[in-house]
Amino acid sequence: KVGNVLDTLKREGWADDTVVVLWSDHGYSLGEHGVFGKITNFDHSTRSPFIVHLPPAFARTRFGKDHPQARRKGVRIPRSYVESVDIFPTLASLVFKRFIPRCPQDIEASRKTDLCTEGHSFVPLLKDPYLNWKASAYSQINNRL
Repeated sequence: KVGNVLDTLKREGWADDTVVVLWSDHGYSLGEHGVFGKITNFDHSTRSPFIVHLPPAFARTRFGKDHPQARRKGVRIPRSYVESVDIFPTLASLVFKRFIPRCPQDIEASRKTDLCTEGHSFVPLLKDPYLNWKASAYSQINNRL
């Protein structure tokens, strides 16, 4: 189905300047560890599918003509930890060229902030897939890590 979306973008003339993000909900336990549902922090229950497609023309203008994604399709990024909270600051950086600051830790200061994020833009990881990135990712249930 993702191929249909990319084909339609190409057919309609939007393929050269559209970033496509495929992201889904995390897993559902079907009896593993005696659990049914989504209320665990077991590894298989916290992972979610995530794909970012940057068109070659877009990659050329953002990363330079020699970047692998600017030259061909299907570049694979090695296994790296990226969290759902990282999607927003990444898209803001890629599409709008806007840096979204981290949210202040102080609650009062955070309430006075117009726009902030808990995530990290992974644009550096898109530029260099072998970059030493996050050592871990966090998952939370019932407001507890």
